Amino acid sequence: MFIRSAEQFFEAVFSKGGPLQKLPRFEIRTGQKEMALLIHNAYQSQEIACIEAGTGTGKSLAYLLPAIYWAIQHKKRTVISTHTIALQEQLMSKDIPFLLKALQIDLKVSLAKGMNNYLCLKKLKILEEQILFFPEQEIRLLQASLKTAEEGTRSEMPFKVSQPIWDKVSAERDSCDHIRCPHYKECYFFKARKQALESQLIIVNHHLLLADYKSRLQQVKDSPLPPYEYLIVDEAHHLELIALQSSAQRLDKRYLLYLLSRLFSETQPDSSLCRLIRKDLLGLNRYSLELQQKIEVDILGQKKVCSLQIEQVFTHDCFSKIDAKYRITDAFRQTSIWEEEILPSLCMLAKELMGLAVIVQGLKQELDQYSEEKIHTHALELHSLKNRLEEESKKISLFCVHDPSAKRVQWLERTAQSFTYVDANLDVALFLGKQFFTPLHAAVLCSATLTTQNSFSFVKRTLGLDQIDKVVQEKIYPSPFSFDTQALFLVPKDIPLPSDPDFLLHIVQAIEEIIAITQGSVFVLFTSFEMLHDCFQRLQSSYPLLKQGDLPRHMLLEKFKQTPGQVLLATDSFWEGVDVPGDALKCVIIVKLPFAVPSDPLHEAYIEAMKQDGKNPFLEYSVPQAIIQFKQGFGRLLRSQQDRGCIVCLDHRLLSKSYGKLFLKSLPSCKNYFGSKEEVYEQMRVFYKNERNIEISTR
Repeated sequence: MFIRSAEQFFEAVFSKGGPLQKLPRFEIRTGQKEMALLIHNAYQSQEIACIEAGTGTGKSLAYLLPAIYWAIQHKKRTVISTHTIALQEQLMSKDIPFLLKALQIDLKVSLAKGMNNYLCLKKLKILEEQILFFPEQEIRLLQASLKTAEEGTRSEMPFKVSQPIWDKVSAERDSCDHIRCPHYKECYFFKARKQALESQLIIVNHHLLLADYKSRLQQVKDSPLPPYEYLIVDEAHHLELIALQSSAQRLDKRYLLYLLSRLFSETQPDSSLCRLIRKDLLGLNRYSLELQQKIEVDILGQKKVCSLQIEQVFTHDCFSKIDAKYRITDAFRQTSIWEEEILPSLCMLAKELMGLAVIVQGLKQELDQYSEEKIHTHALELHSLKNRLEEESKKISLFCVHDPSAKRVQWLERTAQSFTYVDANLDVALFLGKQFFTPLHAAVLCSATLTTQNSFSFVKRTLGLDQIDKVVQEKIYPSPFSFDTQALFLVPKDIPLPSDPDFLLHIVQAIEEIIAITQGSVFVLFTSFEMLHDCFQRLQSSYPLLKQGDLPRHMLLEKFKQTPGQVLLATDSFWEGVDVPGDALKCVIIVKLPFAVPSDPLHEAYIEAMKQDGKNPFLEYSVPQAIIQFKQGFGRLLRSQQDRGCIVCLDHRLLSKSYGKLFLKSLPSCKNYFGSKEEVYEQMRVFYKNERNIEISTR
C-alpha cells in the first residue's frame, strides 16, 4: 500500500472500498477510525492517551494501525504490552498478520520473552555429557524437540519440562558467555534478541515491560527490550498491580535452598556443581590440594551453615498456618519474637550468605586460570551463583533495617510448598508517572474497563499520570453492542448479605434455580476459591458442572464451548479475557461484589497510607478497583451482535449500600430488574421464552 500522509492513510484504510473491506468477515466498527486518529495524534503531539474501548469496538486494530503507520513512515518502534497470553496470541497470529496482508505491508514483528524462557544450547550440551546423573528420558525428549523447535522456548516444547531440568538448561544472564560461546550463532535467545532489534512492533507482557524498565534503571547489560519511544499498554487496568508485584523483593525459602543445591545436593550429589567441577579437574589432573580445600571443605561447610540458618529463619511457631499471610507491622517489630528470634536469625543469614558468596568467588577466580571450555563454563556458573547469593543477602537487609517513614509494606506468606518474606513499595504511582511514562515520546493506555463512573481519575491517580507535565488525552468508546435489547441485568433483593451465615445456602439455591431456567450455559463468577469449592460441593443440577482447577484453563474453556448446557464455576482469571460467543453462554452470575480481601497485607497497607495522606481509601481505591473488576465480569456475556442473555448479581449491596449506585452508574445502559428472587426468576423465564420465540420466527 502506497502511503503519502496520515490523513490519506487512515481515510484509505477505513473507506468503504478500502483494503480492510476486502478481507472475509471484516467489518469496520463504531469508533475505530476515531480511536486510530486519536492515537496517531498522541504520537504526533507526544502525549499520553487513556482510552476505554468497550467490548466489540475492535480496539486492537485501532491501535495497531497508527503503530504500523509510524513504523513505516517515521521508522519508529512501538512496544505493545498486554496482560494475558491470549491477547498476545491474538495479536501475533491473527490481528497483525490480518492487517499486514490487507495493507500489503512488510513489517518486522516479534514477541519478546524473558531470557530464562529460552533454552541454552551450551547448558544442554553439558547436560547431555552428564546424562547418567539426570532423567535420561526427559533429556532425550529435549534433544528431539529441538529438531523442530523454532523459538527454543519452554512453552514451545511438546511436553512439560520439569522445573529441575529447566533450571539446568535455561538461559541466564550471569552465566551467559555471549559471543565467546561456541553456540552463539545458533543461540535461541540471541536470535530472538536480534529479531527484536530489527522489529518495528514488539509484543510483550506487563511483567517483562516493567522488568525491562527495572534493568535499565540498574544499568544492566542487555536489557530485555531494545530502546523504544512509543508504548501501547492494552489491558492497562492491570498495570498498577503488576508494578506493585514487580517492585516487591521476595526472600523465598525454596529459592534459597535451590541456590545451595546448585552447589551441592545431598539427594543428587553427582549432578551438583561442586561434584562436577571436582570430576572435570581430576580428569584434567588439575585437582590440587588448595582446590580440594575450597570445594570439599570451605564451600560444603559454609553451605551447611547457610542451610541450618535458613531453617532457623523460616521456622517459627507463630507462622504455622498454611495458606496465610502475616504482616510485619511496627507493633510486631517490637515483640520479643521479632527482636530476639527473627531479626537476629535474618541478620545472621545475610552474613552467612555473603560469606558463601566470597568463597564461591574465590573458587571462580581459581578456575579462571584454566583455558578448558568445561572449566570456563563452571566458572561462569559460579559467577552466576555468587551474584545470586549476594542479591539474596542484600534483600535481607530490607527486613533488618526498617524505615517507618518509607511507603513500604512487609509480610510473610506461607503455603504448603513455600515460605516467603516480602517487601513491597507502595508508591508505584510516583515512579510510573515521572520515571516510566514521562521519558517516552508517547504512550497509549487502553482497556475495555479503564473508567469508573465514566471518569479516568482512578487509573490516572494509581499510575501517576496526574503527577506529570505531559498532556493526557481521555476518551471513552462505548461498546457497539445493544445492551438494552441484548441483555437483562437482575439483582434479587431478598438474598441475605454476604456477611450473613446463611448467604451460602441461599446462593446455592439461587444458582440451581437460574441453571434450570437457562437450561445451563452459565458462568458463575466467585471472588474466592473457598466459596467456589463450597458451592460446587452443594450444588445439585441435571446440567454438567465444571469448576476451575479441574482442567487447564484453555481446556476447561474449550469443553464449556463445545458441550451445550455446561455450567462453569470460576474465579479471578475467568472474570476477564474469556471469549464465549453464541449460545454456549447465556447467563453470567456474579456471586459477590469483587472487593479486595481487606486483610491482605498489601491492600491493608495501601489503605493505611491513603488514610495518612488524608484520603478516603474506600471510596477512592477499594470501590473503583471493585467497579473495574465488576465491569470485566459483566462484559463476559455479550461477545457479538447476536448474543443474548442475563447477568445476575446475587449481592444486593448494589442496591442497599450507598456505594452501589457508583457500580450501577459505571455499567453500560441496560434493561434491569431489581426485585424478590421469585420475581427475578419470573423475569428471566419471560426473557428466555421471548428469545426462543424470536429464534423460531427467524428460522
